[in-house]
Parts: sequence; C-alpha cells; structure tokens
Amino acid sequence: FDPRIRNLLDFSIYLDISKEVKFAWKIQRDMAERGESLESVKASIEARKSDFNAYV
Repeated sequence: FDPRIRNLLDFSIYLDISKEVKFAWKIQRDMAERGESLESVKASIEARKSDFNAYV
C-alpha cells in the first residue's frame, strides 16, 4: 500500500477470496498477532457466521 500511488488511481479492485482462505488468514493473524488460541479463533468465526450470512 502506497498512498502516493493510490491517490493517482481512480478505481478499486475487489478480490473474491474463498471462505477457506479468509478463515486461514484470520486464524494465522489472530494467533500470531493477538495471541489467541486456535480454539478461540474457530469459536469466534463460528459465532459470526450467521451475521456474515445475513449482512454480507
């Protein structure tokens, strides 16, 4: 991410990442950066699935 380049562009690109990859990224981030356990991250993902399905 470079704000100088971003300010020169007039469009955005959306990547449709599979659920499996999104969950793997979240698990990796939450365990490495937030010190959460695998079980707590999985529980968090599971608890939010209904919200995701309803609003995204």
